[in-house]
Amino acid sequence: MCAANVVSFLPLAYALSPDVKVSGDMCTVIPLGCGKDDGPNILAAFQWCRTQGKIVLDGEYTIGSVLVTTELKCVHVEFTGSFNFVPNTSYWTENSYYMGYQNASTFWFLSGDHIHLFGGGTLNGNGQVWWDALANNSIGVAGVSSTTFARPVLLTVGNASNVLIDGLRQVNSPSWNNLIYQSINVTYTNINISVTSNNSNPAKNTDGWDIFRSSRINIKDCVVNNTDDCVSFKPNTTYVNVTNLWCGSSHGISIGSLGQYAGVTDIVEDVRINNITMVKGQNGARIKTFGGSADQNSTAGGGSGYVLNVTFQNFHLTDIDHPILVDQYFLCTWHCLQCYSTSTDICAKHPSQVKLSNIHCTFASSTCPDPVTLHAT
Repeated sequence: MCAANVVSFLPLAYALSPDVKVSGDMCTVIPLGCGKDDGPNILAAFQWCRTQGKIVLDGEYTIGSVLVTTELKCVHVEFTGSFNFVPNTSYWTENSYYMGYQNASTFWFLSGDHIHLFGGGTLNGNGQVWWDALANNSIGVAGVSSTTFARPVLLTVGNASNVLIDGLRQVNSPSWNNLIYQSINVTYTNINISVTSNNSNPAKNTDGWDIFRSSRINIKDCVVNNTDDCVSFKPNTTYVNVTNLWCGSSHGISIGSLGQYAGVTDIVEDVRINNITMVKGQNGARIKTFGGSADQNSTAGGGSGYVLNVTFQNFHLTDIDHPILVDQYFLCTWHCLQCYSTSTDICAKHPSQVKLSNIHCTFASSTCPDPVTLHAT
């Protein structure tokens, strides 16, 4: 419940800084222009109006510093403008907000309780410079970054509850577009994601959503054109509904990858994906798990866990290579038997410890040549 915010000791309208206007409980950020970094002023607005306030972002902003907007409570963010994240790989490697799992870091970490972000604004990650540089850099095992070359997530909702993101355009993220991180009761609706490389260096790891250690998540009425998973359910994801998505050129809607870290238990449970249109992609419904490992410190397999109560329903597939793909070892290519970052012999000795049960798939329509592909143990 969000009560009204009363700040009687403040004048009706004044300037927090020359470029942050405050009127009652509303903070409006004025762009600096000329390529100057608007990040500090945006942070000031979020700090001042972080409780029962409203932040207005209606201009074209250059973001040259990391945005960590935390401790928000009953906040409305009216975002009709655009954030243009500067393509400075050195700065972001040192300063993007680091979260640890698969070395993920982010441009913008949004955190708190009862947050409403709306308005149809644009987040532009300027990913091309990262994709070009990626040819000479390692990204690690199943990760979006290494500790020496960060590719930030465009937007992370983290350590948050009761969040609604309604209307957002996301363009050319260096890696994942959205990460839901250790959060509960988060809804995305009317999101448009597009990823396009302008040369021969492909965009990589540009998942639409990745969900990690989160519960009660809803994603609906969205359009995704990318080059990786449309939605990916990472470890310890429960009670998720994904409805009415259009996914183009994607790797599918994926459970996993799971079982990456030795000694760690990963679960995905009670997930429903319904009414999905997929066009010109690699996979429809996919499950991917790592094999086992004899190394107790492995970061390339050896974890355990389970996938339980998952329904893929009413998928409309056109030109999809594999409508259903189960990679129990998370294979390196679509028809090889080599395990992910592990030899076939080791995988045979140490099968996956992630168990799959009560999983259902139904297709409304399909023009695909290969209905089911199983690479399972």
